[in-house]
Amino acid sequence: MAQPASEPQGEFVFLPVDTVAFGRGALERLPAEVERLGCRRAFIVTTASLLRERTLLERVERLLGARHVGTFGSVRQHTPSADVWAAAEQARQAVADLIVSFGGSTVNDCAKLVAYVLGERTAGIGGLLRCGVEHRGLAVSGNLPPHIAITTALSAGEFTTGASITDEATRVKGTVSHTALAPRVVLLDPSVTVATPEWLWLSSGIKALDHAVERFYSPLHQPLVDALCLEAIRLLTRNLPSSRATTEEGLAARGQCQIAAWLSAFGWANVRVGLSHILGHQIGGRCGVPHGYTSCITMPHAIRFVHRWAPDRLAPIAEALGLRVDERTAGDAVAQAVARLVADLGLPGRLREVGVPLEALDALIDAAMHEVESSEHLRAGLAGEIRREDVARLVRAAW
Repeated sequence: MAQPASEPQGEFVFLPVDTVAFGRGALERLPAEVERLGCRRAFIVTTASLLRERTLLERVERLLGARHVGTFGSVRQHTPSADVWAAAEQARQAVADLIVSFGGSTVNDCAKLVAYVLGERTAGIGGLLRCGVEHRGLAVSGNLPPHIAITTALSAGEFTTGASITDEATRVKGTVSHTALAPRVVLLDPSVTVATPEWLWLSSGIKALDHAVERFYSPLHQPLVDALCLEAIRLLTRNLPSSRATTEEGLAARGQCQIAAWLSAFGWANVRVGLSHILGHQIGGRCGVPHGYTSCITMPHAIRFVHRWAPDRLAPIAEALGLRVDERTAGDAVAQAVARLVADLGLPGRLREVGVPLEALDALIDAAMHEVESSEHLRAGLAGEIRREDVARLVRAAW
């Protein structure tokens, strides 16, 4: 007997993240989790800013105690391949059996790739770059060292099996993936986010909002992912503005935002993101624009584009934002609400505001189309056929 059209059917793939500790004090779980994983030599991957600030990093190092065998603190945004290789070489020399990432999405990406290089005994970075440009999965033949992610921003890369890497020679940013790249443990402690620059915290929150919106309106959407993404949208739009405060209420709002980022990325292996993120990859890699800023700029335009194909998916998002609209007007209403939130947070809304020159647009459009055409799972997750003229119109509107 044929199934009713409204009856859901499919499968859901869970990632190998086996523990998420959240809330104030979650960081104190670090020693116990290292012990549980049976590791003795922990290597930290972080950023120059956290290395300079030291207070929070020293807290992590104290918790690791004698197990701490080294720290790499030079990861730059968009994960240049040279940084991945330098971190991996340092971890190899330290005979690390555990990678601890302390930072945002770029640090998470670097840590995943360091674990891969160590586990697979990779002799060079070229293979990773080729896989990234072709947007395909990695071959994993053995066990990678486990990864514990301590997150300081909201981009939620700790909840994915993907890692981005940028080829400095071509300025092309690509993505590789494998279930083995997912961290085993994630620690979400709002107290470790207080040193995160405000612009980074807020813009990574918009990135998380972009995750939730794109997963909800994806043609591959699923019931569990739908529910989590709508709640992520509610939590982020209600708590992100108040998370700027340094009060107890502000810290509580940060904790809610961390939960929202988790919800926005929970279904990553099942429902990928769409056009806004594809554009963000290339704007970031080619023009050095931070991850969060790209979502601030591209998301409203991608929403308007998708509304032509999936107006029924925009209406529930509008409702989660507290808007009373119908399917006919939901696209514009949601796009305007997102643009207002970006402006109210003092974040950029145009490519020209972040230093992207007009003459760079054609190369960005070509790179985005290459990413669409080279990835079957990206094409499957896009609403409607994407043509070069569509991408060109969107990018020029964003400028």
